Amino acid sequence: MAKKFVRLDKRSFEIYFKQLFPSLTYYAYKFLKDYDQAKDIVHEAFIKLWNNRKNIDTEGNVKAYLYRSVHNLSLNYIRDNKRLQSSEDMLEADLDPVDFDYSVETSELQEAIITAIEAMPPKMKHVFIMSRYQGLKYKEIATRLGISVKTVEAHMSKALKFLRKNLKNFIDLQ
Repeated sequence: MAKKFVRLDKRSFEIYFKQLFPSLTYYAYKFLKDYDQAKDIVHEAFIKLWNNRKNIDTEGNVKAYLYRSVHNLSLNYIRDNKRLQSSEDMLEADLDPVDFDYSVETSELQEAIITAIEAMPPKMKHVFIMSRYQGLKYKEIATRLGISVKTVEAHMSKALKFLRKNLKNFIDLQ
């Protein structure tokens, strides 16, 4: 028998809003460097959640949904307003908050991520930033850098292994 689908109700929505609004705003702020715009992005993510509540199973990870929404909305805002940040500003944003244990101090994790990315060989770091922070597809990266898609894939594979190795103290691999 199929599992029962649990929909988001007003009470649970309010709980998510109260619990997650501050951390989501901080997350958006790291991309945008504008507190008011960060709050607007988070509000937009919650509106999107509410409008899609009939299609979202609250047994799933609503927190992950919201972080992904804020992440995508922030990047769309940057792209649409042509206010691209420097690589250093982008490196200050977490890679993907859903993948990390939230019990770890954010500042420690942030520093570890920045340190690990800065320690990457230059081409690997450049490919990684273009993929993860600028949102480019492997084919676009290959075209811009004049390398093959396979080379981009190899750089990304090595970059992810490098990060797993350097961030192993922060990632729960069990």
